[in-house]
Amino acid sequence: DACLVSLSNANEQARIYFTTDGKEPDTTAIRYIRPFHILRTSLLKARAYGKGALPGYTSMIRFRKLTPLPAVKVHHPQKGLRYTYREVWLCKDVKDIFRYPPQREGILPALLPEAPLMMSQKYGMTYEGYIKVPKSGTYTFWLASDDGSVLKVDTVTVVISSGHERAGRIALEKGYHRIDVKHFQVGGKPWLKVSWEGPGIGKEEVPEEVFYHE
Repeated sequence: DACLVSLSNANEQARIYFTTDGKEPDTTAIRYIRPFHILRTSLLKARAYGKGALPGYTSMIRFRKLTPLPAVKVHHPQKGLRYTYREVWLCKDVKDIFRYPPQREGILPALLPEAPLMMSQKYGMTYEGYIKVPKSGTYTFWLASDDGSVLKVDTVTVVISSGHERAGRIALEKGYHRIDVKHFQVGGKPWLKVSWEGPGIGKEEVPEEVFYHE
């Protein structure tokens, strides 16, 4: 629940002063002596002051404390995610998927962009269900796709991808959380990859055994 912060400056003789409330640091601010912990949402600003030299530029970074989202109750969890498949013509955004009528619906064990049900090279897919989080903590999700995609957990849009891998972080309590992935493909090879990292989990593709529906 804390972030360890270390500050440095190219001029080892200079003294670094910092604030965590967004105020501009001067020589009356806190002097940096050793690494310290940030415990709450803060705007850190730091500036170096050297004898006989002009003050350095102010550096800043924002820290946001993540509050874990509570797990939801799932009465009859079953393996897999619900999917809806649509053939599309023109999509510039995942919202454009819904301009076209659903053609197939069902259950898939995981996020499968190249599933046999794909009948067109231009399509939109939505996946809905639950993801079972093994431990409470902060999780990083990576999303990569061709063409565009969005990953949402509970009510939070965690990450958006338009080809390159992108990442987002969210704090989750142990248990079930709603997951919603939207993906559209209008050219090239279908591609959708979702990875995660969290307490006790190194970066890996999200395994199908954590996907459920009700």
